[in-house]
Parts: sequence; C-alpha cells; structure tokens
Amino acid sequence: MRYRFLRLFAVALVTLGLAATPALAVSTTVRIAGDTIGGTAVVNTPSANVPGMRCAGSSAAGALDVATAGNWDRQEFVSTILGESHAYAHSDYWAFWVNGSYSQVGACDYTVQAGDELLFYVQRDGPGFVGTVFPLYFSSVPAAVTAGAPFTVRVVRHVSDGNTTTPTPIAGATVTDGAGATATTGADGTATLVLGTPGTAKLQATAPASVPTPLATVAVSAAPVTEPGPAPPAPPAPGEPTPPAEPSTAAPPADRSAPLALIAGLRNGQHFSRRGAPRELHGTVADQGAVKQVQLRLERKRGKGCSSFSADRERFVKRSCGRGAAWFDAGDDASWSYLLPKRLGRGLYQLQVRATDAAGNRSTNASVRFRVR
Repeated sequence: MRYRFLRLFAVALVTLGLAATPALAVSTTVRIAGDTIGGTAVVNTPSANVPGMRCAGSSAAGALDVATAGNWDRQEFVSTILGESHAYAHSDYWAFWVNGSYSQVGACDYTVQAGDELLFYVQRDGPGFVGTVFPLYFSSVPAAVTAGAPFTVRVVRHVSDGNTTTPTPIAGATVTDGAGATATTGADGTATLVLGTPGTAKLQATAPASVPTPLATVAVSAAPVTEPGPAPPAPPAPGEPTPPAEPSTAAPPADRSAPLALIAGLRNGQHFSRRGAPRELHGTVADQGAVKQVQLRLERKRGKGCSSFSADRERFVKRSCGRGAAWFDAGDDASWSYLLPKRLGRGLYQLQVRATDAAGNRSTNASVRFRVR
C-alpha cells in the first residue's frame, strides 16, 4: 500500500498546543494507514468525552478524535477515517492495534496508557475471515551510524490470529531512507544499508500486504579522517625466521541490535477461571549479547477502577485509569520468570515486558491482554 501523508496531523498538533493540557492528559502516538491517506500524530488525550459518544476522552477513540480533528464517523465500529470508508463491502475494515498487537477491545473501550502507539489500518479478510494485511516493525535499528559504513537493520511482521500476535522475520521487505539508499531483507529479516550523507536519516520498511514500519530516525556522522599508519616492516633476510604476528588490538564491533522480548504461556483474549489464574509470569529474551535487565508492567482493570502491581509492596496499588503503570524488575535471565505472591484475582489484565542488553539497547514492548473471571 502507498500513502500520502496529510498536513492535517500537523494541524491537530498545533491546535492541541494552543489549548490547556487537561490534568490527566496522556501522551500517545496515533498512526493511520489507509489506502489513500495516512500519517502519524503525537497527541494528548482530552478530558471530555468524544462528542456524541459514550467514549471517554482517555480512550483510544478520544486520541483518534484529537489526531483527526474530529474527521471520522465517531462510531464504535469505525468505518470512516479522514473521509476514507471501509465498511466490509469488499471484506475490508479499519483494524485497531495497540503497541504492535491486535487489540481485543474496541477503540472506545481501550484506555490509553502513556507512550502507547495506536494503529488504525485497513485490514482485508481472506477465506475463513482470516486477515491478510499486517504491520511491519523494526526489531533492531541503530541510533547512530557513520556515513559510508554499512550497518544492519532487522524487520519483523506482526501477524495475529485474533488471539495471539507473533513477530516474524520477513524476507523481501524494502528498507529505504527516502533519499536513494535501499536494501532488501533476507530470510532472517535483516538488510544492510549504507548512508552516504551526514545528518539525520528517516528509515522505513515496506512490503506487499503489509503496513509500513513507523519512521526510524538514525543519526549519520561524517567518516573520521584517518592518518596514514606506520610503514610495514621489511621482510626478513633469506634464511631468517619470520617474526610472530602482533596480536590484534582492534575493538570488537559495537552491539547495536535491540533484544527481542517475548511473553510465554499467555495469549491475547485468553480467559482464566479464578482457580486457574496465572501466578508465574515467564518468557524469553533473544539477543546477540548478554541481557542486562528484564522489566515487567502488570495492570488490572475491574469495573471502573484501575490498579497496577507494585513489586515493592507485593500487591496491586490503585491508580488513575489514564496513567501508565510503573515498570518493575524481573532479573537479567534470557529465560525470565516472575512469581507473583498469589494467583491473580478477577479483572482485565495487561502484561508488558521489555528488555535491555549489556550494550544499552532496549527492546520494543511485548504486550498481552487476558481476563480472569
């Protein structure tokens, strides 16, 4: 799919900047990918409900209303955004994802957390009502590179069966900086690029039947000027033994690949009885180096109240539904696990995990939502 990016989003941001920020405003990224329209806006959720709807301003619908300046149909089952309609006439509809995962609840019922990425894109069902279009994300991309020096990025396609969203390396995706540098991913999802001009580059990956990645910013520095080294030693005279080679003092290449954090044993939309509710949270982290830290965030919504798990207090603590929960430490093991004090009680839960490696690279957040009845 190809998109033209609208000025409307910039207008939405400017308009927002002129207004007083509500006390409980939450900053979130709204990304829209239609057939003919698209764009990204960072907005603050409003305090008032969406006009004409029951949807709270703190919901994803409230964020969409700000990002589009109200230019959508304001229906709980969204069919029109920025004038582009998809009402399943051709098995097409607007899909709603949160933080790289298919959302189990609608835009009106999802309460935005600080730093969320909300994605609205056009899905097309194939046989058996199975989706055929899925979003791409960079699972690793360096923050800084040197002009003229090759570097590697990795692209994954987040595929959902309606319950579980799985990041899968994608082959044949095109990665470009928009200024002439282009590379194609291999079977492992990696591609090698060379950027020739110092400054700031914006990378994006595209592929058929896929939503392009969010733009990734990379700082490109000028190549350092190198002084000529010492002349090589003269060869030994005939009959003399060859002197041993000097040990290499070159530093190993810097690790710029972000780890990939995953949650095991839970899937989106899963329901548990109170007796069979989870107590041990676990998963894995894949990285080319050592894992430095694994962090979790566990949030619960029950009725109109929200709470988040506090590792210090070993219990859930009340919080405002519009505010993000605190992260807590789950160790530094690539096969991470965390044992809760007891089985989870009734409520709707969201578990998130992120990992940081020894080089300081941080993964994207893996997320899963489930319910205990």
